[in-house]
Amino acid sequence: MHRNNSMLAIVCLLTIYLLGIDSSFASVWTHGEGSGQSVLTFNGYKSSKAFDGNGKISNSSNVFRKYEINPFIEYGVTEDINVNYG
Repeated sequence: MHRNNSMLAIVCLLTIYLLGIDSSFASVWTHGEGSGQSVLTFNGYKSSKAFDGNGKISNSSNVFRKYEINPFIEYGVTEDINVNYG
């Protein structure tokens, strides 16, 4: 029985490895030299509900608020190389 489990583990690892190689050959879409894009997203969250001591959702006297600003900038240095931030 131990040998069957070892063989199954080897087959699973080999399958994962081979599937990973296939995706590594995917090409990327680069911007041309001197061009690029910038994207700015804003997200806001608000909740007046919370989990109580029993793990159930209940109303809360506190209000949770969260605001996020996420920039993404990408620029084509050459025809084949992009740099990005974000």
